[in-house]
This record gives sequence, C-alpha cells and structure tokens, in this order.
Amino acid sequence: MRIIGINSSHDTSLCIMEDGEVKELFEEERERRDKYYSPNINNPELHVVDSKGVADALINEDGTPCGELIFASFDRRVCQIDMDKEYLMENRLIAEEVAVAFSKEQLSLKRLEEISEEFPKLGLKFDWHEDMDEAIHDAMCKQFHEVEEYHFDIEHHMYHAYSGYFLSPFYEKGEDAMAIAWDGGGAKCLHKEYPNYQEIESIWSCNFEKKEILPQWKKMSNHRELGSLASKYFPNMYYDSAHCLQDKVVNDDSTNNIPTVFTSFPSSGMNFSNMSYAFGADAHGRAAGKVMGMASYGRLYEDRPDRFDRHIVAQMCEEESFKNACIVIRRAMELNPDCKNLVLSGGFSLNCTNNYRYLQEFPELNIFVDPVPHDGGTALGAAYWLHYYNQKQQETTND
Repeated sequence: MRIIGINSSHDTSLCIMEDGEVKELFEEERERRDKYYSPNINNPELHVVDSKGVADALINEDGTPCGELIFASFDRRVCQIDMDKEYLMENRLIAEEVAVAFSKEQLSLKRLEEISEEFPKLGLKFDWHEDMDEAIHDAMCKQFHEVEEYHFDIEHHMYHAYSGYFLSPFYEKGEDAMAIAWDGGGAKCLHKEYPNYQEIESIWSCNFEKKEILPQWKKMSNHRELGSLASKYFPNMYYDSAHCLQDKVVNDDSTNNIPTVFTSFPSSGMNFSNMSYAFGADAHGRAAGKVMGMASYGRLYEDRPDRFDRHIVAQMCEEESFKNACIVIRRAMELNPDCKNLVLSGGFSLNCTNNYRYLQEFPELNIFVDPVPHDGGTALGAAYWLHYYNQKQQETTND
C-alpha cells in the first residue's frame, strides 16, 4: 500500500511511503527558496512534486484507489475572544478587576462563561474558527486531479513521536522507548473545553510489539492567547496581567485520564521565538535557532560584570531551557523507570547544544534525536501512523 503524508503547516513537506518504507521526503520551502513558507487558502499549491504524480501514486488508471493521503498540521483552530475595549478604557478600575478575574484560574470555556456573567457589560464574545485546516487541505487536493478523500486528525505531537521512534535504532532493535515531543506549540487537542491551549510538551510510550505510540503526559499553554488579550485590552498593565500564575493539573475523563498540565507560561520554544523577534532576527519570531546560536557567544565583560548584551541574554535563556528540559526528561523516566531508551522530537529538539548536554546529565539513558524533528517530520510521522493503523485494521478484520 502506498501512502502520501503531507504536513500543511510551516516546514511544509511531503512524504511518499511504500509498504511502510519511506521512499522520499520533500521539503517545500527548499523547492521554493522561501525559508518560512506556509500554505494558505490563496496559495495552497505544492511545488516539491508533480501534482499529476501524486494522483498517479494514489489512483489506478481505472480510477480505483491504490494508496491513501493523510495530512498533518499544527492546528489552525482558533476561538477568538472579544470584549468591549472602550468600556475597559473608560473604566480603569473595572479593567483591573477583569484582569484579576482572567488571572484567577486557568481559562477553561466554563471559566470564560463565568467571567461573562460576572461582568455583563463587558460584552464577552466567542468567535470559533474551526475549519481552516480542512479548507487548505481541500484546496491542496485540487491540484491532485482526481484525489478527493484524505485522512486528517488534529494531532501534531503524536506524529512527531511516530517519526522519531520509527526512525530510531530502538525500533530497528525491537525495543520499546519513551518519546518526548516539545516545540513552540502544537495541537489544541482539548480546544472545546480549553480554547486556544496548545501542546507544548508531551511524553509518549512507544511499544514495539503493538507498533503504537500512546500519550503518557501533556503540558498545554494558552500563553500566546493571553499575550494578545493583554496587549489589546489591558495595554497599560503588565504584559502578564491576564496570566494565571498557578498551573492546573487535570487527570479525568475529559483528558482521557492522561495527566495534563494547563499553564499560562510559555514553552522554551516560545521563549526563543519571542527573543528572536526582540533581537530583530525575524519579523515574525520564527528564527529561534539564531538565538540558540547566539548563546554560544555569551561573554561577561570584565570591566562591567553587570552588563548584558544579546549574547548573554540568549545564554541565560539557553540555561533556563536546559533546566526545564531536564525536568521533562526526569518525568519521562519516572513514568517508565525500566525503559532506558529516549527519543526526542519536535522543533525544540533542534537545540543541538542542549542535546549534547543531555548525554552528560543522563548517562544512563540511550538518547536518540529525530533527524527531522521540525514540523516537516510530521508528514513522515503521519504516514507511519496510517501505515500501522491500516495494519491493525487488517488484523482485526482477519480475526
């Protein structure tokens, strides 16, 4: 069975798989010479491969299917939260009370509805944008001639974990592993209950015998949403005026009994992204790698030890990110203390300086870094997932 996996987010990529073997992995931005290219509804065409070739790969001459198409994305769903800005500007004391209400606890949909009832003049409204990914995928499929059907699930970190594990030597040796996926933000897998919270760190159990990867722990952040709210509605207050400083841990049916941490704090990837914008490395904060590179040049000035340049600040961010990463790795070890194999994937795994230091910090672990840890690897991960999903379905049918 032939499978084509396409990542439609940034680092856009296309993977061709034949009977579980990766044949090709194309990266769109390299074909376009556009480093930060991401498809949109007005520009969905892929240049990396001939469009008729995709159709030929998936459909026989008689029109019968001979393959399947699956999409991966970072999750474009948004719940836009609007309030009466003039009302807040004219009533500064009320604005402070609203900010306190926002920061009192993590912003679930239930909590937002409570705030709306508490401040009826606020005019709190929710505008849900749910189908942007599907619209882009439908538009991309038009260039594939007769291809109309495809698979798409709101997953991101899982595809990172699939990519990393099935490329790892642990899978080749028939061994289980733990996988960590971490980046600037992933799927909003609990979007209805907790709007705009993105996966920023997650831990997965990789089972060789069952050929499946299951979630063990997740951390989700609404830091980006709160930053936008604060700048728009509370501009004269601290940037974190709407941030809840207390994380919320949920482990019940709503999270499929997976321990899930809801936080207002940014991921390490977000911090590097924000710093790349502040340093002028990229107008949209996409050059996190440049900040990681700056950290290597951090030097204190002998005549002014209290003076901090951008290299020192980048180095401080690097140190903080390493401490946080070690906490996540230790949590993975606690979840499965008998497993000494660890896979790292997701954009934050591009931090090669930290990757090297993990070897020193955790000498007892066998650590493998996904060779395509950025979002381009999710095209490959989605193809792997579909391949093994189809195998399980076939086994169930045969039984």
